[in-house]
Amino acid sequence: MKTNHFALLLCVVLLVLVTPSWADPISFDFSTFNNSSGATSATFTAGPYTLVATGYTYNWYFHSLSETPLHYTSGSGLNGGLGLTNYNNQQIGVNQFIQLDLGSMQFHLVGVIGSIQCSDAWSIWGSQSADCWRGNNCALNTMTGTASTVDFTPWNGDRYINIGASSGGVLINSLTTDNPVPEPSTIVLLITGLAAMSTIIKKRMF
Repeated sequence: MKTNHFALLLCVVLLVLVTPSWADPISFDFSTFNNSSGATSATFTAGPYTLVATGYTYNWYFHSLSETPLHYTSGSGLNGGLGLTNYNNQQIGVNQFIQLDLGSMQFHLVGVIGSIQCSDAWSIWGSQSADCWRGNNCALNTMTGTASTVDFTPWNGDRYINIGASSGGVLINSLTTDNPVPEPSTIVLLITGLAAMSTIIKKRMF
């Protein structure tokens, strides 16, 4: 009986102390985009996650949006990333943005904004509807900044995240998300502990 008590206590302590060991973060690879296609929209996948990127240009005179072809710029460090074709150096200009459609999936993103020089700054806003310019009522939590790394937590829950430039031009260098899949060793350890507890409980009952 004492042995069973000790084994049960050991299993409980094991399960309490075990914290999930998550796999390394995963990133969306924008370099897979084919520049020659002239596409205004593209789908990117990272592990179990999928997002759709669509380019837009805002017409200040007519207050209207038109889809704009995407472009991937190769470059070392922060000099490369996803931009648009009809702006200087294929960046995202002040009257443009790239909309990221997260669909029904919600996940935590950390973005790296590339090609930021002295006069460049990004503008990011969320929305629940597509084709949403930052000056319209549909825009949620519009923020601007110059930091290369941006935590997208303020836009958690928004279906769309929109990335543009408030001055100069920028690129979407990378987007990284937490990997929701635990390491195999963690799964095995949890299953083993639960199985042991179940066996001990059954023995005590019968």
